[in-house]
Amino acid sequence: MGKNPLSKSRFLELLATFRDELMSIKSGLSHLKDTHNECRQQLDSLEAPRLTACTSTPPANHAPPRKGKWSYHETAAEVYARSEQSRSLSSLPACSGNPLDSGTYSAQVMSLGEFERVAVPLAEASSRLPNVMEEYGFAIVTGVIPSEAELKELEMDFKADLRDLVDEEALKTAPEPVRRAFYRFLQEGPAAFPLKTVVSYLTQAAGFVLERCLGHGRFAWRVRRHKNVHDVFRVLFPGESHKLVSSLDVTFFTPGGQEAKEVNDFAAHCDQNKSDVRSALAECHTYQGVLYVWPSNPDGASSTTVVWPGSHRKVWPAMMEDPTFADYGKEGFHYCEIKEMACEEHARELADGWAKHARRVTVPPGSLFLWNSRTMHTGWRGGPRLAQAVCLEPESRRPEGERFSKLRLAALGLPACHWASAGMQHDMSLGAPGVFTPSVVRAQAGEHSEDWDGVVLPLRRCVKPAALTDDADMESLRELVQVPYQHCGMWEAPEECKLVLEDSIRADFAELL
Repeated sequence: MGKNPLSKSRFLELLATFRDELMSIKSGLSHLKDTHNECRQQLDSLEAPRLTACTSTPPANHAPPRKGKWSYHETAAEVYARSEQSRSLSSLPACSGNPLDSGTYSAQVMSLGEFERVAVPLAEASSRLPNVMEEYGFAIVTGVIPSEAELKELEMDFKADLRDLVDEEALKTAPEPVRRAFYRFLQEGPAAFPLKTVVSYLTQAAGFVLERCLGHGRFAWRVRRHKNVHDVFRVLFPGESHKLVSSLDVTFFTPGGQEAKEVNDFAAHCDQNKSDVRSALAECHTYQGVLYVWPSNPDGASSTTVVWPGSHRKVWPAMMEDPTFADYGKEGFHYCEIKEMACEEHARELADGWAKHARRVTVPPGSLFLWNSRTMHTGWRGGPRLAQAVCLEPESRRPEGERFSKLRLAALGLPACHWASAGMQHDMSLGAPGVFTPSVVRAQAGEHSEDWDGVVLPLRRCVKPAALTDDADMESLRELVQVPYQHCGMWEAPEECKLVLEDSIRADFAELL
C-alpha cells in the first residue's frame, strides 16, 4: 500500500522547519567567514614581505602625531592644555562678515568649558543625557567604546574593509610608487590610505563614504550593533519600545593626508522639516549620532561637525516658517539650509548668528557625538576623520513597509539618510548601482615618487555588503537598483519583491532593520 499523503498543514509545518534550519546553517557559514576575515587581519604584517619583494625600500613613516592628538586615556583638560597655543590660533576668525556674502565662514573650536558642559560619561548617560540634549541640542557621550584595544579593533575592521576593496592582483603590475603606497597603508593603517583614491572614488562632501558599498562593511555594522551605542540611544526614548532599529547612514572617512582648514563653505542646515508630508518624520524627536574612532582634536586640525548650541529651541521654529521649506515639505524633503530661505532678511540674520555662535565640536576617541535633528549644523572639512554615523529609533516607530526599503539598501550596499524609522536612500546616491558598480579603478602613480597621497590604488568594483547572504538572488536584486521613488529616496516594495529581500539579508542583521 502507498504512503498516506501529507496534509497541507503538516507540509507547511515541515517546510517552515526546513527553512529555519537552512537559516541556521547560513548564519553559521557567515560566522565562519567573519572568523576567517579576522584571522586575515592578523596576517597583514606577515604578508608585507610578499609586497616588498617587488619594491625598493619601504616609504618613510607618517609624520609624528600632531601636538593636539587626543590619546584614549587622556582627560579633556590634559589635551586642551597641550593644544592651547594651536587652539587659540584656530579660534581667531579667518574671515569676517556675513557668510551669505562670501559663501564661506570660520568657526571657533569649542573651548574646554563648552566641551565640559556637553560631555556626558557613559555611566552618567541615564541621569544627565536627556537634560543636556534638551538644553544644548547636542551632547558628547564619552567612553562608549570601553577600551583602547576595542577602539583599535574598530580601526582594523575598517582597514580590512579598505583592503577588501583594493585589487591586489592588479598591484602586481602597477607602478612601483603605487605598490609602495599600498605597503605604507598595510603598515600604518587607514590614515595612510592615499587621499586621492578616497576623494576621487570613495567619498563626497565632508568625507561621506557613498561609493562601492564601503558603508556596509564590517566596520559600519559593528558600530550599528554595538551594545553601548544601543544603551545610549535607549536613554533618549523613555517609555517607548525597548528594541531599537538602526539607520544605514554613511561612514565618515578622510585619511591623514588632508590639511587642516580655517575656512569652509557655508552650508548650515537642519535635518527636520516641520512641513514634511511624511508626518511621522515631521513631528517626531530624532537624534543623529557619530561614533568617533579617531578624535576630533581641540587643535582644530580635524574634520568634524559644526553646531549652533541651542538652535533646536531658538532658531528651528522660526526658520520653519519660511515658505521655501513649506515647498520642500510637499516633496518629502527634510534638509533645510539657511542660504535657501526665501526671506533674505531672516536668512541674513540667521547666517550672522551662525558666524557668531557656531562651534567646531571636539570629540575624544571612542565617544558618541549626538545631536537633535532640529539643531543647526554642518560638516567641517579639514583634517583626518574616521567615524561612523548612526541613528537608532524604537522599532515601534518603523512601519513594516520601511523595513523592506531598508532590506533593499542593505542588500545593494547603498547608503540611507539618518532616519532609522524610514528606508530613505541617501539623496546623494539616488540611482547609484551599489553592489552592481560596473567599473574597476586602475592604478595611477602620483606626481613624483614620494607623492603618496597623489596615488590611486587599483580598486575592485565594490566590497560585499556584510549583511548580504552568500546565496542571494543577485539577478532579482539587480532589478531593484532603479526603482520609482515616492518623495525623495522613498520606495515602497511590491509584494513580489518581498521574499527576495527577506532571503537576501542575514537574519542577525535583518533584526536591526
